[in-house]
Amino acid sequence: MSKLNVIVARPIAAEDIQPGVYLQVLSETYQFPSFYWDCGDSFSSRRDQPVTIEFLPFQTRVPLLVKVVTLPMLLVKNHDGQHQMMDVRRFRLAKIRRKHARQIWRTLSPLKPADVCRCRLR
Repeated sequence: MSKLNVIVARPIAAEDIQPGVYLQVLSETYQFPSFYWDCGDSFSSRRDQPVTIEFLPFQTRVPLLVKVVTLPMLLVKNHDGQHQMMDVRRFRLAKIRRKHARQIWRTLSPLKPADVCRCRLR
């Protein structure tokens, strides 16, 4: 019987995030005004309180590299080299091993000119 090597990404608390860590988005939290839900008296929330809903990402996201941490904000970089700001209060994040994140980045990065086959036309 062969041994299966399974690696599990674990959620990370905002205060444990440091520059150089790779993160994966597990879920996103959105808030909506409660008046969007006009359910009459059956709605249990107060009208002045926002309704919070947690969504799983519609597509699997690429791991992000943390560049700067200023809680609750993060400056992160994706595999294309683009930077973006993230508010950690809106996301549930998991720490990804560097080795696995780099492998995903290499696989998904756009081809470089040296990688493209240059065939001679006859």
